[in-house]
Amino acid sequence: MMGNEFNQLAISGADAVPEISVNQAPELLHPERRSHLWRWMLLGLTACGVSGGMAISALISLLSLPPAPDCQNLTTLSPDMERLYCAQEAARTGELPHLLAGLDVLGQWTPAHPLYNEAQRSLKDWSTQVLAIARRKVADSDLKGALDLVKRIPPSSPAYQEAQAVAKEWQDYWRQGEKIAIAAQAAMKAQDWAGVELQIQAMREMTQDYWRLDQANALTQQLLLEQQARKTLAEAVKLAQTGQPGPMGTAIALVSRVDQSTHTWKELQPKLHQWSDALLSFGFQQWQQGNLDQAIAAAQRVLLNPALAEEAQNLVRLSQARRLAWLGYTTWEPTPKHLVSLMEAIAAAQKIPTSSRFYQDAQAGLKHWQAQLEDLQTLQVAQMSAALGQPATLKLAIAQAKGIAADSPRRLQAQTLVAHWSQEIERKEDAPILAVARRMAQPATIPALKAAIEQAKLVSYKRALAPEANTLIAGWTAQIQTIEDQPILDQARAAARRGRLGEAIQLASGIVEGRALYGQAQRAINTWRAAIRRAELARIRAQQEAARAAEQRLRESQRDVPLPSTTWGAAQDPPASAWTDPAPSVPRYSAPTPQPPAVNYREAPVPSPLVEPPQRVEVPPPVLQEPPRIEAPPPVIEVPPPVPPAPSIESSVPTQDPVALL
Repeated sequence: MMGNEFNQLAISGADAVPEISVNQAPELLHPERRSHLWRWMLLGLTACGVSGGMAISALISLLSLPPAPDCQNLTTLSPDMERLYCAQEAARTGELPHLLAGLDVLGQWTPAHPLYNEAQRSLKDWSTQVLAIARRKVADSDLKGALDLVKRIPPSSPAYQEAQAVAKEWQDYWRQGEKIAIAAQAAMKAQDWAGVELQIQAMREMTQDYWRLDQANALTQQLLLEQQARKTLAEAVKLAQTGQPGPMGTAIALVSRVDQSTHTWKELQPKLHQWSDALLSFGFQQWQQGNLDQAIAAAQRVLLNPALAEEAQNLVRLSQARRLAWLGYTTWEPTPKHLVSLMEAIAAAQKIPTSSRFYQDAQAGLKHWQAQLEDLQTLQVAQMSAALGQPATLKLAIAQAKGIAADSPRRLQAQTLVAHWSQEIERKEDAPILAVARRMAQPATIPALKAAIEQAKLVSYKRALAPEANTLIAGWTAQIQTIEDQPILDQARAAARRGRLGEAIQLASGIVEGRALYGQAQRAINTWRAAIRRAELARIRAQQEAARAAEQRLRESQRDVPLPSTTWGAAQDPPASAWTDPAPSVPRYSAPTPQPPAVNYREAPVPSPLVEPPQRVEVPPPVLQEPPRIEAPPPVIEVPPPVPPAPSIESSVPTQDPVALL
C-alpha cells in the first residue's frame, strides 16, 4: 500500500506531496521505507547540482569577452569589426606599411557605416603619423616620396585638408628652389662665375635646410669643379694641338680626371672622342707594322675614355693575340709551350666582337692561327714519333710531316724537320762506316791510314756525315804527309845546327806548298835567311867602323907633326922650293880602302837550337841594301899609319843562335 502511494507521488510530481500525520510516523521509520526516501533525496540533489552548474556556466559565458579574431586569415568576407580590430592592432607598431594599409581599409567607409565614428578616430591618428613621416622625407630632400605619402591619406580622413595644404606649400617652395638651381646651372654652363655666385647667395636665403644648406653647398662645390675642369681642358687642348701621340695621350689622361657631373665634361666629349680615335688609329698602324708594345701603349691611353674604352680593349686583345702567336712560332721542333701560346692567341682574338673596327683583322689572324695550330699539332705528333730515334719511326715522322700542304703556314717548318730527320737516318746508316775507318787508322802507319781514307770515302759527299768524313780524311792525309816529310825537315834542322844554313834552306825547300809540314818548313827557312842577313849586316858595320877608326888616326897623326924652327942659319934652312915641291923620291900616300875577306857562310859555326820556333808566325825577309862605300881622305904626311885588319866573320856573327829562333 505504501509502495502504491509513492508511485502515485512520483507520477504526480513534486507538487503532489501527501500529508503525513503523526499517527503515521512510526510507519515511515520502517527500514525499507527509509532507504527509498534517501534514494529520492539523492536523486533530487543531483538534479539540483546539474541545473546549478549549467546556470553558472551560462553566467560566465555572458560575463566573459569574445575570442580575438585571426588577423592572419582575414578575407573579404570577414566582418568589419574584425577588420577594424586587425587594422588597429597593426597600426600600434607605428610602421609605415601598417599605417598605409589601415588608411586604405578605413578610408573606404562612408558615414552610413555603423563603425564610421570609431574609424574616424583611427584615421585621424594614422594620417597624422603618415604626414609626420612625409615631413621627414622632405627634410631628406625626397619631395616625391613625401607627396606619394600625402596622396595615401584618404579624403575621408580628418587630416586630409591639412595634408593637401602642406603638400601644396612644399611644391611651391620646391619650385622656387628649382628655379634658382636652374639659373645657377645656366650661368655655370656659360662660365658666368659671378652669376653663379649670385644664385648661390639667393639659395642660402631660403628657409628650408635642403636648399639653404645642401643645395647651396652642392652648387659651391660644383662651381669649383667647373672652374678646375675648364683649366684642365685648356691645358689638354694645348697639348693635343701638337698632333703627336705622346702629348695627345697626356691630354686624354688630363681630361679623364675631370668630374663627369660637370658641364665641362659634356662639352669636352667631342674633343676626347677625336683624340681617342686618333690614338686608336696610330695604335692600329703600329700593330700593322709589328710594333706591339707601342700599339698596346696607345690603346691603354684610350682606356681612360669611357666611350671608347671597349674599343681600346679590343686593340689590346688583338695586339696580345699577335704577340702570343709570335711566341708560338718556331721553325724547329714544336713544344707544348708553342701550342699553348697559339691557343691563347686564338682565345684572345675570339673575344673581339663583331661590332669592333678590329673584327675583320682579328678574324683574318684567327683563321691563320687556327691553321697554324692544326699543323703544329700534326708536327707535334710527328716529333713524338721521331723522338724514339729509330729509322722506322723517323721515316714515319717524315711521312706525317710531308702531309702538311704546300700553302700551309707551317710548310717551311715541316720541310726543315723532314730534312733534319732524313739526315738523322743517314747518320745512323753511315756511322758504322766511319767507325770502321777509325779502327783501321789506329795503327797510325801509312798503309793503315790510306786504308782508313779509302773506307771513309765510302760516305758520299751528299750524305749527312760527309763533313765528318772529309775532316777525318784531311786529318789522316796530313798525318801521312807528316810521316813522309818529317825526316826532310829534321835533316834540314841538323844542317842548320852545323852552320850550313844554305844547305838547310835547300833541304827545307823540298817540302812543297800544300803539305802538312809546309808551314813549319817555311818558318824555318825564313829564320835561317834572317840569320844570314844579320851576319851580312854585321860584316858591313865592321867595315864602316874600321874606316872611321883609320880616319881618326890619320887626323891625330897630322896634328902631331912639328913646325920648322926660325933661328937656324941659312945653311940649315932648306930652299924655298923644298916647301912647295915634294921630294921626288917620296910619293904622296893615298889611304887604300880596306877590303874584307870573303865570308864562307857554309862553314860558320852555329850553335844548336834551344827552343822550337812558333808554328804560325811568318816573318817576311827584309830588303838588304848595299851601304855606301866610304872613301878615306888622303893623308898630309909622308908615311901612312898601319891599317888594322878587318874583323873575321867569326867575330861579326852574333852570339845568339839563329836556329834557336825556329
